[in-house]
Amino acid sequence: MLTVFSEHYLTPDGRLYFPTWTAELHRSLAKFDGFSKLEAVEDLERPERQLLWITFHDMESMLRWSSSCDHRRVMGLMEWKQLRKPYTQLLVPTVHSSRAPAQ
Repeated sequence: MLTVFSEHYLTPDGRLYFPTWTAELHRSLAKFDGFSKLEAVEDLERPERQLLWITFHDMESMLRWSSSCDHRRVMGLMEWKQLRKPYTQLLVPTVHSSRAPAQ
């Protein structure tokens, strides 16, 4: 599994539009093999900051999505409602031991 963490800084209009935009984003993502889940998270301390967690089965699935015309189209819908370019990170789960850490 691969999770894309995306941080969006939005204008007041962008914050109002964000739920509509994330619904469109989900419709587009749902068409792609390898897409697993989309979660929108609000930063209560900084309301202009909206967070997305998008989970894919693997790197190839994420790369197919990110290079698609649909990705460019959906990102273009939000572009003019942002205070700055989104920040994105790729995250993968790590294996954790069931033992307590050494002291």
